[in-house]
Amino acid sequence: LFRSESEIRELRALIAELKDEAANNERLLKRNQEREFEILRAESLPQLFDVLCRRLRESYGLESVVLVLADAEHEVRHLLLGDQVRLEQFPDVVFVDSLAGMVPQFTSLQKPWLGPYMGPDHQLLFRSQHEIRSIALIPLRRHDKLIGCLAFGSRDEKRFSRHLATDFLAHLGVMVAFAVENAVNRARLIRSGLTDFLTGWHNRRYLQSRLMEELAKARRQSSTLVCLLIDLDRFK
Repeated sequence: LFRSESEIRELRALIAELKDEAANNERLLKRNQEREFEILRAESLPQLFDVLCRRLRESYGLESVVLVLADAEHEVRHLLLGDQVRLEQFPDVVFVDSLAGMVPQFTSLQKPWLGPYMGPDHQLLFRSQHEIRSIALIPLRRHDKLIGCLAFGSRDEKRFSRHLATDFLAHLGVMVAFAVENAVNRARLIRSGLTDFLTGWHNRRYLQSRLMEELAKARRQSSTLVCLLIDLDRFK
């Protein structure tokens, strides 16, 4: 089978194009894997919030990434406050007692929803609404229950279209939901080991740990350490 020089050039150009596409797909796959590893490596809620809201925004080149968490009993908020974490540190993390009523799509969000930004419907999610043109709402589900949503916002009106495939975003939602549940459980475990179950006050284990830290700090700074002991009568 003989081919003309023009056909050979076309085949070579096609092969080069396919090689470039394969190399680009490999780079994208590697970047996605790095993002997933970063999410799974987060050992605390603050670390996870930073990865999701800041790192993903920078990595995907988005105007906004918002994490919405259902926290009806305020447990997650109490865990953060107990670790001296101020909620103001994470303005893109929204805690709600109920997801119902916040965004219309939340009532039946089974898979990622992609489409245009609509002010009346989505203004509670995105503060910089004048920059957002298209959005992606990624459900976070655990044990068949919607525990939150990861919302992407872009100024490009074609970035998130209803005609685009959502398999990748659905996979990301599974990863994030697992990471959130894992971080909350870890925070619960740490909290339970350092506090009294009934009163919520720090226990002796916490005192011993903090005392060692303060002693080490006093030695480094050549400062004085004062300890105040209070005896409460009839307190069990």
